[in-house]
Amino acid sequence: MAPNTRSKTAGYEARNVSKPSKGQPNESKRRTPKKGHGGSGLPKNSWTAADLPADILLLIFNDLRDRIRPCDYQLTYNFPQPADILQSWIYVTHVCQRWRQLALGYAPLWTILSDYQSVEEAETYISRSKCAPLEVFTYSGREHPPHATVHRRILCELPRTSHITVLVTDDGEIADDLTTSIWEQPTPCLRSITFARESGSPTGFAPVTILPGPHPTLRSLSLHGCYISWDSSLFRGLSSLCLDFIPPTCEPTMMEVYAILSACPNLRQLTLTWASPRDVSTTPDIPRVHLPHLHTLEIAMDPTNWAVILSFLDLPGNINFSIVCPAFRFTSPIIVVPQMLPLLPARQDGMSVLVVSIKPKRLSIGQVEDRKRRSITLASAVEQTSMQDSFRTLSDIVKSTAWSSVTGLTLRFEHCGESGDKNMWITIFQAVPKLRILIMVLEDCEANPDTGLPEALCSPPTSDVDEEFFLAPKLVSMELHNVDFSESNGLFADCFQSRFETAPLDELVLFNCKGVDKELLEKNIGALWIDREDIHWSKFTH
Repeated sequence: MAPNTRSKTAGYEARNVSKPSKGQPNESKRRTPKKGHGGSGLPKNSWTAADLPADILLLIFNDLRDRIRPCDYQLTYNFPQPADILQSWIYVTHVCQRWRQLALGYAPLWTILSDYQSVEEAETYISRSKCAPLEVFTYSGREHPPHATVHRRILCELPRTSHITVLVTDDGEIADDLTTSIWEQPTPCLRSITFARESGSPTGFAPVTILPGPHPTLRSLSLHGCYISWDSSLFRGLSSLCLDFIPPTCEPTMMEVYAILSACPNLRQLTLTWASPRDVSTTPDIPRVHLPHLHTLEIAMDPTNWAVILSFLDLPGNINFSIVCPAFRFTSPIIVVPQMLPLLPARQDGMSVLVVSIKPKRLSIGQVEDRKRRSITLASAVEQTSMQDSFRTLSDIVKSTAWSSVTGLTLRFEHCGESGDKNMWITIFQAVPKLRILIMVLEDCEANPDTGLPEALCSPPTSDVDEEFFLAPKLVSMELHNVDFSESNGLFADCFQSRFETAPLDELVLFNCKGVDKELLEKNIGALWIDREDIHWSKFTH
């Protein structure tokens, strides 16, 4: 059915009205208009969907279009299907005549083109989109016969295309049934290119050679499971760059990565996930790469490669980052976290909170403040990392960054089979001298990571200090989850008594803890709360 054909069936579906079948009475009877009401039975001054202002309707149409558009990572593999694309006209053109007229004349609603459309549908969309920039989802390589005609028709619109996603299906684009000239048309509107290799393609990859440029307005380039020549002019002047799952043996060299980043000083988004350079060699004394506008940084690669890249980057203070380093050696750690960045702005209550997750083979550290996010995840290169090595690495990272100024710390121990000790906790408290709130959560732990915590809180900042002054001197609140106090009531009570004169604890909050001696623990603290959901600090645990 063509998009400009009125369908009663589609109209029933769009209004969620069951179509009466033959032989059955229609139970939906028209209401008798009441006095003072219009013919619809509603008050004369009531509004219907047909009465919405045009600008509001256009906002609705835009929202609908955005919902059917594939987004981010998925858009490279999931082309918009006809059933999805056609929603953009079935639902809005069958509400009422006014909606239909507005929708048919609203060009941005008809700008998504895909090889999966029929030729008739594609022609209708091209006509109704008028001069609006197009988003194209198409194939490269040998054409699928059912889509060959629409494939050619869509690519004729390259000069007015603003975004194109090409699913690479062959190892050499020279096998494309189209002539090279159609891929080399002028592209004055092209702002974004995405190349993605189809899942399950062979592992022997050749570079993608279509759309070689120049593209005067190109600002975004994404490569997923494929690559282009690393000295391509496409790596120039970008504001968004994504290299994702670059095939083995096809990765760029470290100096090629350096050249690409140097050629994009206005980058706002940089994603390098499983796209490690093939070496770690750089020339001596290379200038640093300044990226003053970078807003979002996403990294997932070997820690050695990332450490080299990080060493020549200058990053802005307001950056968001997510860094994942597999095969990390906790016994000989290297610098993988930006060190010269300021702390993210504190919350409205003045708190700045660091959330740490410790697992047998993984350490995660993160800070989230008002839509800003920074996180680092380190996966061990060995079968299991000792608790001491995890604490030492955590302490080194925190002390070398602005995270040392946080006032809230959440520690989540998950599936840990090793107990803590006093020295481990001392290293943590030395790293966060401004700590005011401590939250500790034990989840499915076979041992007791909390061991040594009360003794560490009774320790002075350094071994040569004789006065009554303790680590974490500003600590006022502590929240503990799933802790067994059976053998530590006395240790915690002694700790609170020792700190009472100079660094007292205002409150201790306990959840699902066993063996708690309430009378003993509450003697030298401001308040003891047990399983009180209304006063805990769980908002700091995520």
